[in-house]
Amino acid sequence: MIAFLTSAVLHPFWVYHFVIVKKYELLGLAYASGLTNLITFLIMRVVYSCCLPDLKETNIWPDRRVFNNFKEYISLGVPNAVAMMIDNWEQELLTLAAGWVGVIHQAGMVILLNLLTFAYMGAYGM
Repeated sequence: MIAFLTSAVLHPFWVYHFVIVKKYELLGLAYASGLTNLITFLIMRVVYSCCLPDLKETNIWPDRRVFNNFKEYISLGVPNAVAMMIDNWEQELLTLAAGWVGVIHQAGMVILLNLLTFAYMGAYGM
């Protein structure tokens, strides 16, 4: 939470610096997002390795052990990923179909799907 909040507070400053000051436009947004993600990652590494001794053993770089039970992981992950993709594709197709009705209906559909995506974020993280 500390890492996310810190990087979220700094992100508008990075966007301002790269987009407005440096005039990188769209590339500046990519730089700002990359820098924000890098800061989040580094803060998490520091907090996990220094400040939380209970989580110290979880703060390791990947090695051969990550492939233990790989078949079991894939057997659970692939069907869930396919189900999520089908769900998202169905929503995108509904948005395209709403465009046939009219632009206002399509705009409403986009707003509803953005709210739905926001509502799903908690479940996706579990």
